[in-house]
Order: sequence, then C-alpha cells, then structure tokens
Amino acid sequence: MKHKESMELDNCMMKPQRIILDKQTTQAVKGIAILMMIFHHCFGFASYWLDTPALSGAIVHVAGCFKLCVAVFAFLSGFGFFVVGKRPYRNTLWKTGTFLSQYWFQLFFIFLPIAMTNYTFSPIKIFYNLFAINDNIILFAWYVFFYLIVLLTFPLYRNLLCGTFLRDLLVVVIGGYACVVVLYFSPREGNKLLSALMDCVTFYPAVGIGYITAKHDLFGKAEARIHNTISTSILILAAVLLLRSKISTVKGFIFDMFYAPLFVFAAVLLLRQIRWPWFSEMLRTFGRLSFHTWLFHSIFFSAYTAPVVQPLVNWSASMTVRFLLVTALSFGVAAIIDQLYTFLGRTFQKFKTEAANV
Repeated sequence: MKHKESMELDNCMMKPQRIILDKQTTQAVKGIAILMMIFHHCFGFASYWLDTPALSGAIVHVAGCFKLCVAVFAFLSGFGFFVVGKRPYRNTLWKTGTFLSQYWFQLFFIFLPIAMTNYTFSPIKIFYNLFAINDNIILFAWYVFFYLIVLLTFPLYRNLLCGTFLRDLLVVVIGGYACVVVLYFSPREGNKLLSALMDCVTFYPAVGIGYITAKHDLFGKAEARIHNTISTSILILAAVLLLRSKISTVKGFIFDMFYAPLFVFAAVLLLRQIRWPWFSEMLRTFGRLSFHTWLFHSIFFSAYTAPVVQPLVNWSASMTVRFLLVTALSFGVAAIIDQLYTFLGRTFQKFKTEAANV
C-alpha cells in the first residue's frame, strides 16, 4: 500500500526531461501576451474610446483573436505551478498577499483618486473592488479575482492530476466544462460573485492544461519531433490564430485552453530563432512588468478614469499612434511601480533583519 502511494506521489510530481520554458523564456512569452492584450483593447472595441472611432472589420477581427492572451497567461501559471513543485500553503498565502498589495496600490493610489474627481463610491462598491469581484473601477481587473481563486485552490486541485495524460486531460476538460454548465444555469443575474466565478471557471482549465503540459513533458516531446525553423514557428502561430478566429467557443466550451499551449510552444520556438538580443530583452522586460501594465492600461478605458486620462492619447486620430501611446505610457508607469515595490521590499527586508538582531 505504501509502495502504491509512493508511486502515485512520484507520478504527480515527476519532472519533465526538458524544460523549454525557463524563467527568461516565460517572461518573453508574457511580453508577447501583454502586447496582444493592449492591441486587443485598443483595436477591438470602438466603444472603449470616448470619440467612438470607426474601426475596420478586419482589424477588429484580428484584435478579437488576440484575446487568446488571457488563456496564455493562465496556461503559463499552470506550467509554473508544476515547475516550482508543491510548497507549504503559507507560501501560497504570502504570494496571495503580495499579489493583492500590488493590485491595491494601483486601486487606491492611482485609480480611485482619479475616479473620485468626478464620482463618489459607496463603501460596499469599494469592498467589491478590493477583490475585483466588481471590476467597474479598474475595467480589466477581473483577472485579479480569477488569479486569487487559482492561487488558493490550485494546491488542492493539482491532487486530482495524478494519472496518465489522458486521465488528467479528461479531469481538466470535463470537470471544467461541468463547472461552466452549472454556473451558466445558476441565478447569476445581479449576483456579482456568481458572475465573477463564471469568468474563473471559463479560464481555469487553461491553468490545468499548463500543469499537465509540464507534468507530461509535452513540449519536450513535441520539440524532439519537429524541425525548428522560423517558418515552422510562424506557420503554427498563424494556424492557431486562424483556428481561433473561426472557432473560439461552442455551447460555452472555450477552445482557448487548447490554442494557448500551441501558441506558447510556437512562440518559444520563434524566440529561439531570433538573434536580436535587444528584442528578446525588451520582451522579457515587458513580461516582467506585465501585471502592472495589465492593470494600468485599464486607466485609459475604465468608465470612471477614461474622461480624465484618455485625452492624453486620443488627441491623435491615428489608431496606431494611440496604441503606441497607450503602450509606452502603460509600460513607463509600470516600470516606476516596479521600482517602487523593489525599494519597499528591500526596505522591509532591512527593517526585518535589524529587528531580528535587536
């Protein structure tokens, strides 16, 4: 019996033979994903702009395909959960607190002060926004609630993924779709929590797919079977986006959980072929700042902040100029926030060390 339990534990925690997604590569892929997200929001919704510009159907369609970036981030999280292995739950709680503090910084020191120049908010509305259950102050902060759910539940969920690849895949896909169906028929109208949970169960399977991709070394096995060239990578990326443009959902079933690993794999292969160190470093920097950027670029489109901030970018009629300005300003502010957090972290660590020596 003990031998069987030991084998099951080894099966859950077995390490892949080749990790082609190291920290630097993951950051570069996140850099691509966050650029896709900004493009998606700038070009995909004329209603996000105060002047409602005329957008061509083709560019809106391409921007819609770039919503795949959300599943890419979720997939990378799942892959990372396997790579770092099981850790004490107190580590999870510490990471959750750190994650929330970064979100709260932008909520209380950037978004709320700007929003309150024209609006007032009830305590209950601010409470909902504390955990992004109601994301009307920071438009794209719904992912905060999703990631909180992932951080707190995945240490338990991963215990279900201890079988063969087929069994793990069925657990992720069937279990995930069952949750979608249950919430779809639940009384979500007017219920902020159930509506927020619907977003969670929609993208949670992508986290599971990332985990089992790492666990069963799918990238390593695929890499050994193909001839890596730039044309191969571009062909896979184009095929994924084309498929995504044709089939994204069927009866509430989101296919992004399958498109994301293909996209990430092709992006990794392409990054290996690119011989421009400055370009790779730029993508890694974008990836490292991706969470701060994700939140801050909402300031241009959130209902309560757009009237104040959007004129900084929509003075130009060119959508390309607007995209570049939103991108530059978002990454610039994200870099400042990152430096501030680094300084505060070092200060806190220094204070902790001095207090321990007293």
